[in-house]
Amino acid sequence: MKGEMAPELIDLYQEIAHIEQVKNNHKKSIGYLFLAHCIALTAHTKFSAEAASTALLLGKAYAATGEQKNAETAEMYFNESLEAYKAALGSDHPQTINALEDFSKWLVRIGKREQAYDLLQESFMSQPDLCSDFNEKAAERFYIMGGICLAEQKVKEGYQWLSKCAEIQVAVYGPRHRKAKETQKLLKLLETSSVVREGSRQLTRQREEASSQALC
Repeated sequence: MKGEMAPELIDLYQEIAHIEQVKNNHKKSIGYLFLAHCIALTAHTKFSAEAASTALLLGKAYAATGEQKNAETAEMYFNESLEAYKAALGSDHPQTINALEDFSKWLVRIGKREQAYDLLQESFMSQPDLCSDFNEKAAERFYIMGGICLAEQKVKEGYQWLSKCAEIQVAVYGPRHRKAKETQKLLKLLETSSVVREGSRQLTRQREEASSQALC
């Protein structure tokens, strides 16, 4: 029994789980991932990067089944992973952000858009370094938030988030990069909306009024 719980087996169990998942053998895949997670919890702690990693894989595995009965368990492991990453590595660590993105994308897929939006927004509020939201991972989160707003027919808010996304993409990738061009194309499409046009006019008036007051 001791040999079956050796930390060295974590990678092996995860590899076998991946093979089973490719074959759509979700039950077997989850079984091996559960073994890997148990070993991580025993060898380390619940709030360790190792346990966070195995919990995230379990969350993805349950989500991959596409079955409603597994949604609650998937969400439990996604949450467990995210909290463990935050405790072990901090809220703005790349691995924490990756887990948050995986969780939020899944929430959007199952229709929990508001929960996903709150989760993404909270991630920016918890970052101690204001410069840390100007990178490709931040652009990805802004894009997801923009998409959520558009799905909820909140065109003005969606346009604002996508504009932030585009600004970062141009700075990080360059204006000719595929991602930057696709976001810019979407923004131009949204600019035909009366809601966005009116918002732009209001912003221009506010800037002009602010400039006038500054001159006075």
